[in-house]
Amino acid sequence: PGSYALSVELDVSPINGVTTFDMVLISRHLLGIQPLGSPYKVFAADINNDKKITTIDLIHLRRLILGIDSEFVANTSWRFVPADYIFPVPTNPWFEVFPELPDLGNLEADTQFNFIAIKIGDVNGSAVTTPFAPETESPEPRGAAPERTIQPYLQPAPEYGAAIGVATDTCAPVIECVEGVATELFPVNPPMDADGDGDIDYGAWAVWASDFVETSGSACSDSLRFSIHELNAVLSGEDTPHPEQESLVVTCSDLGMIPLRIYVWDDNFNPDAVQPDGSVGGPNYSYCETFVLVQDNMFDLCAIIDAGISGIIETDESEPVANVQVILSGSASDTTYTGTHGGYYFDWLDWGPSSSYTVTPKFDSIHVNGLSAFDIILIRRHILNIQPLSSPYKMIAADVNGDKQITGLDLIQIQQLILGLNSVFSGNSSWRFVLQDYVFPDPTNPWLEEFPESSTLNGSPFGSSTNFIAIKIGDVNGSAN
Repeated sequence: PGSYALSVELDVSPINGVTTFDMVLISRHLLGIQPLGSPYKVFAADINNDKKITTIDLIHLRRLILGIDSEFVANTSWRFVPADYIFPVPTNPWFEVFPELPDLGNLEADTQFNFIAIKIGDVNGSAVTTPFAPETESPEPRGAAPERTIQPYLQPAPEYGAAIGVATDTCAPVIECVEGVATELFPVNPPMDADGDGDIDYGAWAVWASDFVETSGSACSDSLRFSIHELNAVLSGEDTPHPEQESLVVTCSDLGMIPLRIYVWDDNFNPDAVQPDGSVGGPNYSYCETFVLVQDNMFDLCAIIDAGISGIIETDESEPVANVQVILSGSASDTTYTGTHGGYYFDWLDWGPSSSYTVTPKFDSIHVNGLSAFDIILIRRHILNIQPLSSPYKMIAADVNGDKQITGLDLIQIQQLILGLNSVFSGNSSWRFVLQDYVFPDPTNPWLEEFPESSTLNGSPFGSSTNFIAIKIGDVNGSAN
């Protein structure tokens, strides 16, 4: 008999198994389009080891893929979980601290302990698990084709292609993006609908895919084409990439940073290459990701458009919230919805000494969005004064039943929604909104006075901007889509 300790560690080659396809899968998980299917994959997606999955994890992956970093900042390349451990909440592997070191106790005889190995950053299972990967020789650019595999949807093109009537090519185009581009809006004269969204634009500019290409090339194609697409539109399925979209028109509704995906397409025809629209056969392609910063500093065009009212609705962590209903009342009535970047706009308004307009955002759908057992833990810690919530916005989110205090009753409502006993909050909407420039008199008590959930503009505030902070009720850890 004896007492033993057993530890399992492996921290080599963090880039092993990490690809842009992992970034796609994690992005789809964040957007709620395609959740990761197991607690092990969810754990693998937590790159920075902060016990949640956010865009920060994607940034760490991107830096590793680009060679900016050579290791994870706050994590090892592999983590290990005892094979017989059962996660209490499979969708939240951090619900409790799982044992990475098994409790061996006093061993009386031969004992076997098995582990599940998790390659951090690899959520599609492509990591090499053998001690030494077999060496392979790169084929000649015009040599025989390797064994063909069907290209998964939205994964970069395979490393070969086929030109009609000639030997099979053995490479796909490569591309690297610049870190980002800032652009200014210029006057549209005469004013017109520059981007095809139905609104009159006074300021616009066309950004071209080629402006974002740092390097590109192909050993098997004489001609390359570039296309430009908004990243969120690609991930949500609103935009299907194709070679003809060489430019993108930005206007006042796009002010701020827009994540982009830049594609490079060759002039070959690969009969096995799955195209972004799901069809099989077409050019090989690859992509890189960057952003454009849309500014209006030179001509102040966005402040004078039609004497309208515009604004942005985003969370306190600067995440834009789309599909928020924005209601205009007072001297005129109208309704619009925020776009993918959280922006809204009311145009063609009449202003005068007696004019008065009120802007009110509303969003009351999918109450369970963002709710998890982790929120219950954080709210309970706040109630017990172990770890108070850090902002008035999180406190408003924790007041689930809308009684202007945080109690055990709020925890009961969250639990009932998670368990499917209720589908809506009793006494509250799924989202609340606070005027962005509002300053809470006492940040530890956001209900000391009524905080403004709408904005009223009187007189002639020509070209007014009204922004709001969006609060997902019940979600205090910022995981809502």
